[in-house]
Amino acid sequence: MLQTHPLEMLIAQELHADSKTESLVRNENTIVWLLMGDARALLQDDVEQPETARWLRTILAELLPALRDIRDNQFCAGCLSDLLHASTDWTVDPTELRGAFHVLIDTLDELAIRLEWNLPVAEIVPFADLRLARWIEETSSHSHRTHLH
Repeated sequence: MLQTHPLEMLIAQELHADSKTESLVRNENTIVWLLMGDARALLQDDVEQPETARWLRTILAELLPALRDIRDNQFCAGCLSDLLHASTDWTVDPTELRGAFHVLIDTLDELAIRLEWNLPVAEIVPFADLRLARWIEETSSHSHRTHLH
């Protein structure tokens, strides 16, 4: 009977764990993408309408923690660099790309606070929509280019 070397078993376990982690990250990214798309669609509606505001509050309540996790997760530090190098529109400054992501989160945070407290949102909605649209466009074109290779 053929015996497996303990090091080979350890490597196989690590590969399996990495595969599980990649799968979880992929699933989480899919959820974030769906939430960003839903938020974008609602931002293009009349956000002052109670039903639209309610749905947008609900989506932001799920989306913002996920975006903060991405921002704070050291594992994803390379994700922004990958996007930067594959991008056609972003400058070569990684600080600018990270800054754009932080501004997106800050803008959506402010929108969520205003919605929660029933404060006027008309002046922030165009900024939130523009920042979200730009981020979706940039990252989806990067994702498309990455999957083509």
